[in-house]
Amino acid sequence: MSAPPLEFLVARRFSRRALLGGLASLLGASRVARAASPPPSFAEVSRIVSKRLILPDGYEAHVVAAWGTPLVAAGGAPLPADAADQALRVGYNCDFLAFFTDEPHAAERTTAGLLCVNHETVDDRLMFPGVTEAGLTREQHRLQMAAVGHSVLDVAFSARGGWQVRPSSPRNRRLSALGPACLVSGPAAGHPRLATRADRKARKIVGTLANCAGGTTPWGTVLTAEENIEKFFRGTPETLGRDAETAASFGLSMTPAFAWWKADPRFDLTKEPAEFNRFGWIVEIDPRDPRIPPVKHSALGRFKHECATTVLAPSGQVVVFSADDQKFQYLYRWVSRDAYDPTRHHGAAARTLLTEGILSVAHLTESGSLEWRALVAGQGPLSVAAGFRDQGDVVIDARRAAALVGATPLDRPEDVVAHPDGRIFVMLTSNDERSEVAPGSPRPMNPYGHVLVITPVASSRGPDHAAAAATWDVLLYGDDPRLDAAQRSAAGLGGAPAASADGVVVCPDNGTLDPSGRLWLTSDGAEYRSGVADGIWMLDLSGPQDTATTRRFASVPTGAEATGPCFTPDGRTLFVSIQHPGAGSTWENPSTRFPDEDPKLPPRPAVVAIRRSDGGVVGG
Repeated sequence: MSAPPLEFLVARRFSRRALLGGLASLLGASRVARAASPPPSFAEVSRIVSKRLILPDGYEAHVVAAWGTPLVAAGGAPLPADAADQALRVGYNCDFLAFFTDEPHAAERTTAGLLCVNHETVDDRLMFPGVTEAGLTREQHRLQMAAVGHSVLDVAFSARGGWQVRPSSPRNRRLSALGPACLVSGPAAGHPRLATRADRKARKIVGTLANCAGGTTPWGTVLTAEENIEKFFRGTPETLGRDAETAASFGLSMTPAFAWWKADPRFDLTKEPAEFNRFGWIVEIDPRDPRIPPVKHSALGRFKHECATTVLAPSGQVVVFSADDQKFQYLYRWVSRDAYDPTRHHGAAARTLLTEGILSVAHLTESGSLEWRALVAGQGPLSVAAGFRDQGDVVIDARRAAALVGATPLDRPEDVVAHPDGRIFVMLTSNDERSEVAPGSPRPMNPYGHVLVITPVASSRGPDHAAAAATWDVLLYGDDPRLDAAQRSAAGLGGAPAASADGVVVCPDNGTLDPSGRLWLTSDGAEYRSGVADGIWMLDLSGPQDTATTRRFASVPTGAEATGPCFTPDGRTLFVSIQHPGAGSTWENPSTRFPDEDPKLPPRPAVVAIRRSDGGVVGG
């Protein structure tokens, strides 16, 4: 099929204007009235690829933490020497960010807090000099294992130094593939498909890895999402027996991207096949109390989790949205059995909320409706005959279960952003393998991605994210910025015709809201897809969506993507991860030396703090 997306939308589903009118009737005019956001205070930056981070005039960025930043003492060598040294330093390829403050007046002025940072993956040729076809040494592999996972950083702001990590703070810590051990909760806890020789009870898993996006909970913990786990394990689907179908969908092979199996037998599935099932979960971390062990919450399902965006339903039930970041994979929702009570649910007691509930998956229709279909063992096609003997089987094989109940395949579903007015924004990065339009994907080829908006039904108390039904529409389309507005329209791309060439979004990936409720988007693949820099865009959501226009706020260095955008409560700092700068090049000949600009150092992934030079609110 080749119908242009706008014709498809007009003929077969709501227009955005009609959807917003329907939303007003569902939620009530008072609930969707949106005060106008302040006008943007920045002029757009260029989309041109460069070696540096480009910001608007009047803005500045400084590095809060880069790969190798020490957590226990200031000074010393800039890069880790071995795995033990890496365990005391900030990890590699920073991604999701979450900021927590203890300050009572942080909304007026934020000066201190905990910055939580995911570390998704590693890069042989940019982490070490002289890498040959023989690969890395055992110690270099172990250093990489210590460089993924998660960092909790105690940070403070000063007028002279900006945001900096407080070295030697007892609140600084690292979690990695080497540890600490994570407990297992929910239906897969104790399941034989997670049992190994080292953990026959299947209740304690060493480490976390492939940590991409995430989320936070109402009780102040971090949910970190394990995503592309197949990159670290050696094996074939056939070696995993009954797990072969799911392993094949992950892309498991005997030649993974990283040969960790040479240093740790856990990553050789020909020796310990169940180890693969112990990753691909949502992990809860208490950033304020290192004595509380992290927990892998199996009730939320196992797949390539991009995020874990948490909201509360009017009933008080906890709702977690999570996307499966792969072409033709699905959007999931989990709803807790019990309601959140802030007087009772804090500390260890709050973690029990994520152990009992219903996992479901999105089924979209051409008419614009969305149904959440439950994934429950024994219901519908999830029978014993289909291999689902209990709910543990369902959550371990969430992908297979989702396909059986009729989940809608999407175009690389990534981050999910929840707006206070009830709208849910889902980033769909791209899908160049699609050949026809479908619900949720109104373009037959989608190399530039789009953003869906999901609107829940309303109860008398407001939007109900625990309800079984919702509606969907397209908020915006990614486009080819090399084409002008007329060319984009003629090509049937259906993007934002009012956006400038710099303002056109390419491959939306992560998102966040600023304190004014404006949506900030990052991209993954703009440089690869269209030869322009990946970056950060702002979209004002306060007016009619038909006229909303994206504005490019930043362009990241060549090879990099911006990830994990996160605002301080006062809106004066935007924390952003600059991930994999110089990707595709080598230590000896890097395409950029961000952020150090030091000929003795390779490019280093880094968390930067972006602020206005006059100290005002970012974005205006």
